[in-house]
Amino acid sequence: NSYGVWLNNGASVISTGSAAITLVGTGASVNAGIFASTGSPNVIGGPSATGPISLTALANGISLSSVTTGGAGSGNILIKAADASPIVIGSGGSVNAGSSVLTLSLAGGTANDNNNPITAGALRLLGTGTFNLGGSGNNVGTLAANVTGSVSHRNIGGLTIGSVTSFDGTSVTATSGITTTGNATLTADAGGITMVPGTAINAGAAK
Repeated sequence: NSYGVWLNNGASVISTGSAAITLVGTGASVNAGIFASTGSPNVIGGPSATGPISLTALANGISLSSVTTGGAGSGNILIKAADASPIVIGSGGSVNAGSSVLTLSLAGGTANDNNNPITAGALRLLGTGTFNLGGSGNNVGTLAANVTGSVSHRNIGGLTIGSVTSFDGTSVTATSGITTTGNATLTADAGGITMVPGTAINAGAAK
């Protein structure tokens, strides 16, 4: 195969403490830069991991199926596609940043949760592309986005639009509110949507 990083059949990249996990991959042809697929559940992080997790695909994107990324005690998680390729959370996949920050960054592709759960104290969306995060199990506390493109996010509970600070792949920066050039579609199944004073939604169209 020509995957950059390939996890399969119960493969694990585990930390038992605060050590950081960093995976960087470059896919070739049609193969993803970081690819997790079939077999027993694959793990990135693990139940005892408390440090940050960084997944970066330099080419051909990221596909996370049959893999648990993070955990209830996880540190901040960055998932970044550095070219115009997708981030896909596929069947059996989940991303759990616990009470920490999950940052998704695109460079011209799409991010899709395919109705697989995303959990985070805060979610930060960056870059250029389309974020389709409409899964019924998504549970995020605070959302911030600065996107050339569109954002769709569904939350199982109440959602706060605020300011989120995280490592963006180069440095630690902050995003306040939601700025998109396309549509911003936000749904909170229970609890409503709250705006932190001083934040705003600036979108091509907001729903």
